[in-house]
Amino acid sequence: MALRIVVIIVLLCTQIYSCVADNYFEKDTAIFRIDTNYIRTFKTKIGIKPKLKTGSLSTRYGTRYNYVKTTSYAPLVPNLTLTYRNFDVSFSINAFRTLFKEYIYAASKLTDFSFNYYRKKVVLEVVLRNNEGFYTRVNARNYSGILVKSSYSFRQAELDAGLNFNYVINAKHFSYKAAFYNSARQLKSCGSLIFTGVLRRNNQSTISGIIVPKINSTKLQAVEGATNIYSLSLYPRAGYAYTYVHNSFYISGGAFSEVWKPTQLWTYYNATTNTNTQEQRRYWYLKNSIQVQSGFNWPKWYVGLSYNTEVAKSSWHNVPIRKASYNFAIMGGYRIIYYYNPNKK
Repeated sequence: MALRIVVIIVLLCTQIYSCVADNYFEKDTAIFRIDTNYIRTFKTKIGIKPKLKTGSLSTRYGTRYNYVKTTSYAPLVPNLTLTYRNFDVSFSINAFRTLFKEYIYAASKLTDFSFNYYRKKVVLEVVLRNNEGFYTRVNARNYSGILVKSSYSFRQAELDAGLNFNYVINAKHFSYKAAFYNSARQLKSCGSLIFTGVLRRNNQSTISGIIVPKINSTKLQAVEGATNIYSLSLYPRAGYAYTYVHNSFYISGGAFSEVWKPTQLWTYYNATTNTNTQEQRRYWYLKNSIQVQSGFNWPKWYVGLSYNTEVAKSSWHNVPIRKASYNFAIMGGYRIIYYYNPNKK
């Protein structure tokens, strides 16, 4: 715990120093210079980026063959990003129900919002996502040892909020905002290590059903009732990103890993036994994420495709827990810009 806090503090101090240096220090220092042969940056700009997204979010308690799994689907979600100078604001609300009849009850009320602030070596990301309406599949033995196979839906919501401080090691030649946000142009192929400090808040709640792993057993049970799960986490993340460029065509990819041990407060009401229970849980999570984006990035126009996936694994009292999400998007955008030399104050 102490080592984790030290790492986070070092990351934050380094990023704050970089932001201050961007504004107040002379730019002839090598560490703060941008190689304009590799990166084309923009000064004052107004940009707009419409996007269509699809994706899912699921949590599985148990193994592949003995599980209780909840899933939400967002088959077609419009998203809009507005850009001004070094700021991006992006938001989306799904306007269409699921296209698959067998998942009609899984159609999620999806809302997400993000805010990004860019400097040379630092990218600050604020992310908020809310999903409501989950579809549940059960293929597990209950407390009595009876195999239960069923599918049903109950109202469940998950609110996930995060604050990410990304520090780009090779910011002189690699642009994180060009690779994944189209807020600059990468002119030559290059990559970089990226270190991140993450502050994350998660809240899960249901009003008509809960999933409870049986203590000291791999058996599972679906219980009618209501539950709330709260957690607040602070942890580091590390990864590598690379952009391949050929004329105006680009392919960007990044792989990131993080480990954290959140303190979760579980409170739930069991309608079957008319009892209230509260307990605090802590267990390790290992999450791996992949980001891929490709398209054409011209000075004023850009179009492309993006794919992001995250898989987090853990266990509680011998019960494996797996959380997974993905989203795929088609996007395009236009910038009103003029170029400037980022190495001049």
